[in-house]
Amino acid sequence: MHPYPRGPLSLLLICLAAVPLGAQGPRGVQLFDAGDWAGAKTELAATFRRNDRDARAHYYVGRLAMLDDDAGAAAALDETIADYHLWYGAALSQQAGRASKLKQPFLAKRVMSEFERTVALDDPYGPSGIGRIAALSGQRLDRGEQAIRAFIAKPPKDAGRLVLSGAWRRLGLVLECQGKRAESQRAIKQALTLDPRNEEAKKALR
Repeated sequence: MHPYPRGPLSLLLICLAAVPLGAQGPRGVQLFDAGDWAGAKTELAATFRRNDRDARAHYYVGRLAMLDDDAGAAAALDETIADYHLWYGAALSQQAGRASKLKQPFLAKRVMSEFERTVALDDPYGPSGIGRIAALSGQRLDRGEQAIRAFIAKPPKDAGRLVLSGAWRRLGLVLECQGKRAESQRAIKQALTLDPRNEEAKKALR
């Protein structure tokens, strides 16, 4: 059983929204958002004592580890939880994105490796994460295309039209980077068919 509702969680992970996740969350998350990282570590340690499979706690411990320039420490916490790798991949992506460094091959590879691990753990949303990083970074485009197409061909049962629209848009971006202009345009149009309000897809057609 996943520690959080699969639909809303996965939509958040796929979109990687910049909205603070802990506004209404546990005290450790609130302390993190307030900048009290020492207090957050203490509270998150207590969270792990209660439930060491708490994906949100893993995510924030990962972010704390990155603040300490110790990204590897968080990755070793629990390698058997697909949700953790989704959260952790999201954290790495956000950090790299804010620093405008995701296009560097080694960083893109590091982020994508977390989503690859979710695929190995049979998480249905992992392929979409791989595709997103390929679209953002311009790296491993063939793998990104393969992953997004697999996600679209067999989407999770709770993947709604918004999620699928986003996947088609990312496929369009990957195809554009590959120089497949006509295919890219078809994918973007499919994104808009699923969600006419998809502003990013509209921009891609201009």
